[in-house]
Amino acid sequence: MFIRFGGPQGLTGLLWATVVAFLWSVDAAGHGAGIVVQVWLTAFTPVFFLKAALQTWGKYVVTGSPEGVCVFTGIGSLGLSRNATWKDLSEIRLRTTYGRRGSQQKSIFIEAGKHFSFGEELSDDQRHFLAFLLLSKLRAVVHKA
Repeated sequence: MFIRFGGPQGLTGLLWATVVAFLWSVDAAGHGAGIVVQVWLTAFTPVFFLKAALQTWGKYVVTGSPEGVCVFTGIGSLGLSRNATWKDLSEIRLRTTYGRRGSQQKSIFIEAGKHFSFGEELSDDQRHFLAFLLLSKLRAVVHKA
């Protein structure tokens, strides 16, 4: 299964790049952009760029086999793979975590000896579909055993 995420979040990256370009330009020196702001931007721009790139061009690839499931998150072949075996899989759930100031982050949480979560960039419908697909596959494997 391949799910691509992207959309309006990609505009965030474009907006951020525009702000960074303005603050690093010579014209910004007179508008209060001091050395502290430029150093901060230099340190954190790669993190924001990576987040914007994942939101724009990123993908999830979920592959299943009789032994387990593998979830790849990344861009092209560059990314992170996480594996879980069906026999170790004990929990699949939709999780919402709340940050300071009331922000929410929704994800799919998997417990399989170790735990991991993914799907923050997906829409609610995509997240529900993928969680129920994994749950139905887990139930099919459990009933066969």
